[in-house]
Amino acid sequence: MAIDVPVKCRRCGKTAPASEFTIDPDYKMAVCRSCVKDKKNIGNISSQKEGSSFTPTVSERPASWNKVNEKMERDIFEKQKMTSDKILKTCYKCNYKFKYNPERNFPNRCPFCGSPVEL
Repeated sequence: MAIDVPVKCRRCGKTAPASEFTIDPDYKMAVCRSCVKDKKNIGNISSQKEGSSFTPTVSERPASWNKVNEKMERDIFEKQKMTSDKILKTCYKCNYKFKYNPERNFPNRCPFCGSPVEL
């Protein structure tokens, strides 16, 4: 027969046996069963308020986004590609891919394994 040690919940302050505690990822601590039930009940209530037809929409761009902004975005991306003097190198030893600047000879060693960069 196991003896349960009474422990005080850090969230609600109630005392409960230690076997009733669980580590909750949302609260980021050990909480009693009643706290976990309360959290589930709150989740159920909020989902009932939203209705079953609720589907969240996530837009990547604001509503004021237009074709001019798209063109500006593309132009900036193209300029960055043109001004980039780095090349993609692959380490001969570990096959790690990294960006290499031939003008500065940087990095002169593989960032992953440390072997010298061969030109």
